[in-house]
Amino acid sequence: MTIRRLIALTLVASLAACATRPADVVTVHIFSNQPDHPEVRAAGERLEAAGYRHRINYAETPGGLEVAETVIVHGDSARAFNRAQALEEMLAAPGESIRIEREGYGNHSFTAGNLGLYLHRPEPDQAPKLKVRAHLAGSCKGQPVELFLRVDHSYRLERQRWEDGYTLVDAGSRQGDWTASGSGYELTGPEGDEWFLEPPLDSDPAVNVFFVRRHPDLEGCRLAEPL
Repeated sequence: MTIRRLIALTLVASLAACATRPADVVTVHIFSNQPDHPEVRAAGERLEAAGYRHRINYAETPGGLEVAETVIVHGDSARAFNRAQALEEMLAAPGESIRIEREGYGNHSFTAGNLGLYLHRPEPDQAPKLKVRAHLAGSCKGQPVELFLRVDHSYRLERQRWEDGYTLVDAGSRQGDWTASGSGYELTGPEGDEWFLEPPLDSDPAVNVFFVRRHPDLEGCRLAEPL
């Protein structure tokens, strides 16, 4: 192969590579509460096919949305707005609404050559969660403890422990039933074991504070409504 032909082939390859990217290369930062959702992955594939760079990141959509929504965020310039409109046109689908926002969204903002694409997708339907009547928490013997008293008179006791002195890991949970006992609670475990939550004698009635009594591991620990 001659040097002239090699140069020509290299030039053709370079032009072909450039043709796969927009003239002004744009990076689209995709943020989603479900980054592995099929629609999020499909959006990334469409961007790649159209010549956009893209990155998929986990983030809750600002505002705590409960419905599906797509938002494009661009920088403060006419060119950035035009890019956002081009992206909207490419991603538009029948029945889907896409909103365009300027400059910032939540605590995110984007510079020249970058666009934000927020894809909020509701979590899949799950069994309804039982409402919690009381949520108590505390640190018992240096280990975090949380107790959820549900409205159906069941409870869930969740415990954590410190690993390597700085990492919290799950230390197991227990479930059972509770009943009111005076101004406190009587709790019964799955094996019939009983323990109690008793308020201190001088407690403020406006603040839910309890001491654990007769529990084999948590005796004397203090639990209260989290701040």
